[in-house]
Amino acid sequence: MLRFLILMLMTIAMAAAEESMEDVQKRTDMGNADAVYAFAEWCEGHNKPTRARQLYGKVIELDKDHEAARAKMGQVRVGERWVAANGPAGAGHAKGDRPGSTAPERHAAGPGPTAQQV
Repeated sequence: MLRFLILMLMTIAMAAAEESMEDVQKRTDMGNADAVYAFAEWCEGHNKPTRARQLYGKVIELDKDHEAARAKMGQVRVGERWVAANGPAGAGHAKGDRPGSTAPERHAAGPGPTAQQV
């Protein structure tokens, strides 16, 4: 019986020590981009990636140039615009003008194999 009570008290103490998402949200000024960003990081650290991503979006609504939130959303600044950091290979470059590309452009030499040949 004593073990059960000790185990029960430890469980209650651990639950009380862990903040809930609702508690953190109540303390967050949802009109302040930096406060919302801190809440988003808390969510990310507590295995709530969907909520964190929603909050990073909210940060960007509040401050369109919030670099940390943009980085978390996978965006980089190019000039005056924010673009996806993982754009398609060679995006913004003409064919054969890709940086570091020394291989010639490849073209098909004829029709591919039929289903029976494969």
